[in-house]
Amino acid sequence: MTQMLLREVGSLLSKLVDSYVNGSDYIKNDLAEAIKRSLLETGIAKKVYVHELPADTRSQRIIRKFKIKIKDSIFRPVYKTLATYGYREFPLSPEGLLVTAIILRHLQEKGNTDTRLTMHALIPQDSEEDLEIIVEQVKTHITGK
Repeated sequence: MTQMLLREVGSLLSKLVDSYVNGSDYIKNDLAEAIKRSLLETGIAKKVYVHELPADTRSQRIIRKFKIKIKDSIFRPVYKTLATYGYREFPLSPEGLLVTAIILRHLQEKGNTDTRLTMHALIPQDSEEDLEIIVEQVKTHITGK
């Protein structure tokens, strides 16, 4: 169900981003730059930091992780409210959905259509913290048989 949501919403968000940044060529080339530009040029955030973490292999699966830190998101009041109620994660984070859509689109442009993604948006617990989004790309480990 989550994968369906990510794909459907992701498709709509990708089209929206394309209209802002004039086409999809940016997605094919530099994934980190595509994520950063999408959040900045749509006005969602003022500062974005994208890091690809080292790949991890667990239980015959390859896990590629991306960590995105977002400063001054326009959705900050929502996160502040959620934090007051004790929430630590927000699975429907607009920024998280957009980032996941961009990564999914990048993978599709590269011909990788069978990969699954998971996304965790960690809610800032005070005014000094940034929104942190972690996206994991999980694919079946390919052995050389």
